[in-house]
Amino acid sequence: MQCSSWSPVKSSFHDTSQFGYLALPNLRGPLKAQVTKAREQYQLATQQVEAIATVTAVGAQRLEDKLHQAEAALATAEKVAGQKQPAVQEIIVAETQTQAALKEIAAVRQGAKVYQALTRQGDREYALAVASSMTKVHREVARNSPALLTEAADKPLQLDGARGEYVHGQVVIVPVEQDMTGLTWSAEPLRGPEGTTIPLSIRVVGYLKTEKPPYEVDFVGWWPDPLLSHLATVDVPVGACQPLWVTVAIPREARPGMYEGQVQISAAGSDQAVPVQLRVRSFEIPKTRHLRVADCYKENVGPELYGEAWNDKLKWRFRQFILNHRLNVDGIYNWGLDMGKEPVEDLKRLWAGGQNFFTIVYVGDKEIVVTPEWCEKVDATIQRAHEAGIPDEALWFYGYDEVGEERRAEMITNSKELKERYPQIGIMTTAVFPDLGARDELAQTIDAWVPQTPIYEKYKGTIAATRARGKEVWWYICNGPQHPYANWFVEYPAIEARLLMGMMAWKYQPDGFLHYALNLSPKNDKVIDDGPLCRWDPTSWQSYNGDGCLFYYGIDGPVSTIRLENITDGLEDYEYFWVLRDLTDKLRHNDALRHTRQGTLALRAARRCLEVPPSTVETLTSFTQDPTEVERVRSAVADAIEGLLSLGLEQS
Repeated sequence: MQCSSWSPVKSSFHDTSQFGYLALPNLRGPLKAQVTKAREQYQLATQQVEAIATVTAVGAQRLEDKLHQAEAALATAEKVAGQKQPAVQEIIVAETQTQAALKEIAAVRQGAKVYQALTRQGDREYALAVASSMTKVHREVARNSPALLTEAADKPLQLDGARGEYVHGQVVIVPVEQDMTGLTWSAEPLRGPEGTTIPLSIRVVGYLKTEKPPYEVDFVGWWPDPLLSHLATVDVPVGACQPLWVTVAIPREARPGMYEGQVQISAAGSDQAVPVQLRVRSFEIPKTRHLRVADCYKENVGPELYGEAWNDKLKWRFRQFILNHRLNVDGIYNWGLDMGKEPVEDLKRLWAGGQNFFTIVYVGDKEIVVTPEWCEKVDATIQRAHEAGIPDEALWFYGYDEVGEERRAEMITNSKELKERYPQIGIMTTAVFPDLGARDELAQTIDAWVPQTPIYEKYKGTIAATRARGKEVWWYICNGPQHPYANWFVEYPAIEARLLMGMMAWKYQPDGFLHYALNLSPKNDKVIDDGPLCRWDPTSWQSYNGDGCLFYYGIDGPVSTIRLENITDGLEDYEYFWVLRDLTDKLRHNDALRHTRQGTLALRAARRCLEVPPSTVETLTSFTQDPTEVERVRSAVADAIEGLLSLGLEQS
């Protein structure tokens, strides 16, 4: 059998003749061992399902259906393993089927454990559990860990956040004995100090059906992603889970302290409730965003999907939605959003809404871009930006997207002309030059280099040297890198999006983050109006699920996603660290306060919390998958901030 290496960047196969061939030994023996192990696991799963059949017959039947799928795959694999001299291709296919069967069997065993635990908690038709916003709760009970749905049952949903912050959690409904129809929910505002209240909102977690993508995934099928606000009731069959996404937008004027309330669930004449506890911190999330983001919002997608219903109100509903999630209404490629065509009043509104990056124009489509006619348009755009109050440091040229050495000479010529004509405007590129322009004029003309995240560990010296020249080094992701690096495909753990934008960004200190698109949806021609199992096609760029698409389109406007909410939570985590560092610097320069016992202890705690621990992020390929670890570190940072504020320091 011959093997070849594969390039995930170019999505192509190398010529095997350049790399040689790999001879494989007889695989029949290992296959037989795998099949034997799978058969043993199958028997154990069968026994577990039989054991729960007396308490949840419907649940047992759903698990048995999954076992039948595994049995069919095992039968084929056993037939191949029993041959004296099976072909290599037969062995490979049989081994793949065996691994798939093992995954199904493991899921069935997990599902059986969940039902066993839930039925021991009392005689009720459905169970309630809570889950972190960093956890993707799968539709099938059998795809979730038993701990997720049992250890968190009958516990309060605990939230913790600063004023001005959005905090999230999940309430999970798990039918035990019969299918649930017409399930509804409600919630009163949370009550806190001196009778003050904070409302909470509830959305239904929706699911999108995936096909096999060009990267490894745990399974192909229904994945949780859209957060649906248009549903007022859902049906949940036995064998399925239905999470509700709970959000609290903490007002900036909220009183610090503990707030309490509950989420009520009604189904099949049975009412249950999950307590909600919110701790409001004494500091605010800064309005100013300290991690800059360059992105591309294709605003023309809205008119295509909504038709005549698209209007200025709907346009700004999407724009404000993007700004609320601490991203930018920008167009690094000028796809459907061209700053050169934005009215001054709209630019003012974006700047007032927190936007911190504006692309004047994309450069690099033509060999010669700096012509008098081109400069006239750029001059007019810069003038209108100034009229809107946008400073030069927020204005950028972006271009030469991911080009290689073949266009280096062209880049040198055009960047020199740009810098001579517009010395006050930054030039940014994702050109793939490992030296980051160090060996020629690009060292001075390019103001911000944007490599993919893996470069930060592979070329530390080059990055340091680039910054020593006074230049910026951002980072980005797209359809790469893939695991073991963090990304935010629909099938990747939600915690990765949060870590990437928060604690990873703080640990590695990129000067900003770039993503090539926010809302690609080439295979959809109508908005989401169904659910929780939605017709929306999750493939965005080629056959990648969610790459370049962080939100969707619903009946009344934008549909957020689990991934987008975690991206925003990560950006808020980053602000926690920024606030702590800012207060730490103030204490360091306050000699009278710094030398007191309280000041010394607070400074020591703050310095310790400013470092992201290895238990959270050790490297860009070694990081936690445990939401409680992220919450632990974040809570420690918040405690340190409040400790500094208690000394009399003021937040900027």
